[in-house]
Amino acid sequence: MRVQAEIVGITDGSYAGKRGEVEQWVVTLLDRGEHPRCKSTFDLELDEEQAAKLPSHDTKLVGKLLTVAVTDFRGVFGGRQRVRGEIVEIKA
Repeated sequence: MRVQAEIVGITDGSYAGKRGEVEQWVVTLLDRGEHPRCKSTFDLELDEEQAAKLPSHDTKLVGKLLTVAVTDFRGVFGGRQRVRGEIVEIKA
């Protein structure tokens, strides 16, 4: 499924997982596709390979539109939706 969304925020962090230190990037998105739209924001989890494709991990990307090919939905952190997928395109 392809989703057009606006980047609301980017968070990078690390935590101690079962197999050692895990570094994870999370992009918070707001749906900007055709109607009907999702009313709440959702998070896109990026692995190291996908995060390396982004121009930078700072606030310069906030407000830009992107297209995401979603492959998996998960409900985590108090019912917040997290998705996994590939970033197809970043628009200005």
